[in-house]
This record gives sequence, structure tokens and C-alpha cells, in this order.
Amino acid sequence: MVSPKFYFGVARQLEKKGIHISVSEKPLYPQRAVKSMEEIKKISEAQQAAVIAMRSAITMISSAEIDNAGFLRAGGKHLTSELVRETIRRVLLEHKCIGREIIVAGGLQAADPHNQGTGNLRAYEAIVLDIFPKHIDNGYWGDLTRTVVRGTASPRLRKMYNTVKSAYTRALSKVKAGVKNSVVHREAVEELIRKGFKNETMNGKPSGFVHSVGHGVGLSIHESPSVGNNHERLKSGQVITIEPGLYYPDIGGVRIEDTIVVTNDGWKYLVPCEKRFEI
Repeated sequence: MVSPKFYFGVARQLEKKGIHISVSEKPLYPQRAVKSMEEIKKISEAQQAAVIAMRSAITMISSAEIDNAGFLRAGGKHLTSELVRETIRRVLLEHKCIGREIIVAGGLQAADPHNQGTGNLRAYEAIVLDIFPKHIDNGYWGDLTRTVVRGTASPRLRKMYNTVKSAYTRALSKVKAGVKNSVVHREAVEELIRKGFKNETMNGKPSGFVHSVGHGVGLSIHESPSVGNNHERLKSGQVITIEPGLYYPDIGGVRIEDTIVVTNDGWKYLVPCEKRFEI
């Protein structure tokens, strides 16, 4: 029995040796979904590194100058996704963490939630910063996303941000041991719809809120539970993300994400991190 992410080539080689391979539709180690206090401490170490790196990245963007063409400049040269990402990686390493596939996606690039971002960053556009470090010593992950705009955002972009922030707050209000994952996910979806943001297809691509509201974090960056449209119930000690977002190819994307631990009567941040938008 292997996970859906098991390497295809390895599976073929095992089958050639007469070993039967079947794919499990459920987590192979369900006991990992609930974390011990020691595990929560280890995840918090990675999350702390993410928070420090996020603050460094946002300071770098907020201190950049805006040139006549609307590009951001620092030290006399264009500020790019790559430069911000390099700063994030350096800070993570200083805190015994590594960061791969870090997202620094500006403008229309952020309409794809998996686009890592490349090139020059501009003022007045959303820049999505998604940092998910793995601790070098203990192997546990953290996960944190913020969206910022250098300068003044357009009314539509500001409405997107405020709506995502409201959906984030509404989803958190439902988090508690015993609550169905679908209830948390649906609360975010309904808030986005109430504010006029619906899922649709634009330019042949899905737009709106295109992913689940959260996922488990531990020895893998994505693990059980999936905080989406399913009927499993949250359990005390689970470490999950809450990360609503909106994505439209004609303006870009907005996402807010924190990693929290579920408790019997609600939830708590592993490591709090302030939210700034127009900087």
C-alpha cells in the first residue's frame, strides 16, 4: 500500500519484481494527524522562522522606492521576485530552516496560486508571499502567507483583500475540535460569495476561490487533515492552515494564511504574525 504521491518509476520496478502495489485513498499513517506537544513545539520552530522571514520580506518591499514607470527599486536597481526570495531563504537558513519553492508572485502572476513569481515587482499590484520552511534539525514544516501592495491598491483589489480577510476570520470562528472540516471550508466560501466573489472560468481557467481552505502540517507540508469539503471532524492537537484566497487572471491574487493548532474549545496560533496590506 502506497500513497497517491508514490513515485511511478519505483512502483513499476517493484511490480516487475512481483510485488503488488495498491494506492491508498486514505492517509497511510492516520495517527500523524494529531500532534503531540513535542511535535507542536517543533512545528512552531519552523513557523517562527517563517514569521521572521516574512517580516524581512515585507520590510524589503515597503522600503523600496517607486520609479516613474511604477516599478519597485532598491539600491538603485529593480526589486525582483528573485531578490526577495533570496532574502527569505537567507533568513530561513539563519534560523536552521530551508525554503524551497517560496512564492513571491506579483501582479497577474499571483492569479495562479502555485506560481512562484519571477521578474520585476511593481507598485499598486498585489504581491503574494508564501513561505513554507522545513526545519533542518527536526524535519517539521511551517506555513505562512501574506499579501501586500506597495503603495495604494485599486478599489477592486482592496475589496478582494478585505473579503479574503473576512473569510479568513469567519473560517477561524468555526474551528474547534468536533467540527466537520466542511463547515470550516463552507464558512469561507459563503463569505466570499456574500461579498460578490464567485467561482467562474476566465480565459479557460478556474477563477475565484480555487482550493480548500486549509490542510494539515507536520512532517509533510501537506498532510492529514484536509480542511475542505469533506465530513471528517477536527480533533484537538491537529495542526492546520487556514488560507482562503481569490484569484482572477485580469488582476492577480490575494491569499492570507496562518498555521494554527486545534483545541477543544477553539484554536490558537502557533506563532502570530501581523497582517499588513498597503505598505
